[in-house]
Amino acid sequence: MTTREQLDILRHALGVGPTDVVTDGPGSRNHFVAGEGSRDHALCTALVNAGMMAKVNNVNPALTGGGDLFRVTGRGMLEVACARETPAKLKRSQARYRRWLDEDGSMSFREWLRTERAR
Repeated sequence: MTTREQLDILRHALGVGPTDVVTDGPGSRNHFVAGEGSRDHALCTALVNAGMMAKVNNVNPALTGGGDLFRVTGRGMLEVACARETPAKLKRSQARYRRWLDEDGSMSFREWLRTERAR
């Protein structure tokens, strides 16, 4: 089972944002650079051991600033996809904003908030 930190690494590597941010659409990349000895490197190594990431060898150190380059594998992409199907718990303010988006009205968010508070 993936931890929240590991899922954050996978999502960041794929360009889909942190776990608590609701995003739609495909990611824009597939790479993550982490320096040896860092917390992120340890998380990436654990993901490599779980088959969700692969460490890319023979990378120009000037390209990565001396860090190691990791890519998300198909298994890691599946993990991210499953996590995206399970919606993140929204904060109260995020839920309120979603309700405004769902109404598809002509009011600005500020105007809608005034009527929402008056209810």
